[in-house]
Amino acid sequence: MTGKMRIFLLLVIIVSMLTIETETAYACSCALPGPPDEELSNAAAVFTGKVVSLAEPFGGFGPISSADPTKVTFQVYTVWKGSVSQTTSITTARSGASCGYTFEKGSEYIVYAHGPDNNLSVSLCSRTQPLDSAEDDLEVLGVGAAPLTDSFEWPESFSYVQIAVLLGTGIGIIILVVVVAAMIKRYSRS
Repeated sequence: MTGKMRIFLLLVIIVSMLTIETETAYACSCALPGPPDEELSNAAAVFTGKVVSLAEPFGGFGPISSADPTKVTFQVYTVWKGSVSQTTSITTARSGASCGYTFEKGSEYIVYAHGPDNNLSVSLCSRTQPLDSAEDDLEVLGVGAAPLTDSFEWPESFSYVQIAVLLGTGIGIIILVVVVAAMIKRYSRS
């Protein structure tokens, strides 16, 4: 074989390797989830809802890992288990490689979450799935309950300056109303 022929074959092999589609391999491995009633008893919370926001992890000064938590916030429709509010957040690993469940904003799911009420999490190994694929679950679970009414919490994105401006604005409006009322009262006597 000539030198040109070897170079040509080497290029063909390299191009072939670059263009061949490969399947994604995941490091996550888990047993298949059990039936809905069994997973209901094992879960800390079970609910249906629509994803309203996804907060990806921020690496800051270090690298981002596939295990870093993604915060997923739901508008909750129905609850079968747990202290779940109208707006509830859970976490999941950032990637399926670390058993993270991939949620899509605007999509609806049935969620089987684990952990304490203030730190619920979901994994790829749970029975969590898109709501339009959960007919069997909904049939077994039956009628659920309405979620708890949300209590007010300052958004995590608010800074102390923003909170001070909001409070200052509110106090300023109250002072303005009091001054205007006093002026009206004073000039109405004249």
